[in-house]
Amino acid sequence: MTALLQIQGLTVRAGATPLIDGLDLTLAAGEILALVGESGSGKSLTALSILRLLSPDLAAAGVVRFDGRDLMTLDEPALCALRGAEIGMVFQEPMTALDPLMRIGDQVAETIRAHRRMPRIEARAAAAEMLARVGLDPAQVSPERYPHQLSGGQRQRAAIAAAVALKPRLILADEPTTALDAATGAEVASLLTRLVRAEGAGLLFITHDLALAARLADRTAVMAAGRVVETAPSRRLLASPAHPATQRLARATEVVRRARVGGATDAAPVLQATGLTRDYTEARRSPFARAPRRRAAEGVDLTLRPGTITALVGRSAAGKSTVARLLLGLEPPDGGAVRLAPGARAQAVFQDPYGSLDPLWTVARIIAEPATAPPPPGAVEAALTEVGLDPALAGRRPHQLSGGQRQRVALARALFAGPAVLVMDEATSALDVIARQQILTLVGELADRRGLAVALISHDLAAVRGLADEVLVMDQGRVVERGPPEILFRGPQHPATRALVAAAGLDGDQPG
Repeated sequence: MTALLQIQGLTVRAGATPLIDGLDLTLAAGEILALVGESGSGKSLTALSILRLLSPDLAAAGVVRFDGRDLMTLDEPALCALRGAEIGMVFQEPMTALDPLMRIGDQVAETIRAHRRMPRIEARAAAAEMLARVGLDPAQVSPERYPHQLSGGQRQRAAIAAAVALKPRLILADEPTTALDAATGAEVASLLTRLVRAEGAGLLFITHDLALAARLADRTAVMAAGRVVETAPSRRLLASPAHPATQRLARATEVVRRARVGGATDAAPVLQATGLTRDYTEARRSPFARAPRRRAAEGVDLTLRPGTITALVGRSAAGKSTVARLLLGLEPPDGGAVRLAPGARAQAVFQDPYGSLDPLWTVARIIAEPATAPPPPGAVEAALTEVGLDPALAGRRPHQLSGGQRQRVALARALFAGPAVLVMDEATSALDVIARQQILTLVGELADRRGLAVALISHDLAAVRGLADEVLVMDQGRVVERGPPEILFRGPQHPATRALVAAAGLDGDQPG
């Protein structure tokens, strides 16, 4: 097949430090190539280098040839003509990729109008159609919504709609299913696959999930330390990984097993929520229309006890993040109440680490932010070490870290306050499988060793099965089923639970 994208000798340096070191990569039209590796291996930098979107403090060299044109030699107007029209990009963190002041319909329409002469009303109709194609039915999720009015999964789908609106010939997808539940992620992956097959486009699919790469991609390239260390047909690579980096990724797909040490299921609750209900006002379709209201949570009961992990699972927009905000007091409930034990503190680790960290602060200042007095010498470094980061990162800023490193900084900041309750809203969704395994193992140890009460919101049912004491399944704002994971996943009763278990490949799969 003819090469649609050809990368030769790509290097990216931060000063004298090589971040990408002599990378070679080829992608044919109609092919899906998965780029897999640990956080910091250079996957996202590779995608950004293709579109020349690197930070000014990074220097890139080499050849990046798209359809015969060397993108490294094009001027900015020529690059702008390609971006969005012929090369689409789905970024890893949709909340930062979307304009918070623009409605999602307008953002997709903007991409269309930037490259095609089209009346605004036609562009908005085309945008609504594309949003529906990626699972955001305008009857359910209005194009008039702003990004902050969407769940993490809905934001990712809006970002995908903007990226593929003009049917580009090359799609760069940087962890496009990370924020989605298993069922929605499968739908989005299927959508991208159909576009590639039907339009003859090429797809560079960046992921840390070798199993997903094997299901989706024709070939998989594994990156480590800025280089491609192994390339092979995807299924063969998963079955017989040769390079040590690939073997580490394969081993990390094993389910985390928490060694419980007598979880305090009979201890007094440290947090108790009863009847939580929350409504949101939708954007008006016209100045004369009544603003519709949407119920995001209804009658949710939840109890957190010391040393236990309670998981909330469900499809995107099921109401999980809404419940998290209510537990933390970030929003007032329209009904019900949240009671925290006297003297207890609650801290959060949010889904989008880049949006929750101050971009102007150093890592050291971010971690020490919850402290009421200057921390003792070495405290910040110890906090970094506890979450698996090099203490030398203390002087860096968020944009100088990988997505996985940023999320671990967010966890270190939460733990620095010594909380009794930790609310984790998809806190491992941005991590590669190795880092995810490390963080989840750490969370289990913290719950057991420190008596920490954890509310774990996750799309990863396999991790939930190995970690949680109790699982609550949410659907359309309600808790529709609850129980211990070994019972709930073995015999799910509600259709929503059965769909989640099937999409995650857990039906009939018992913990070993």
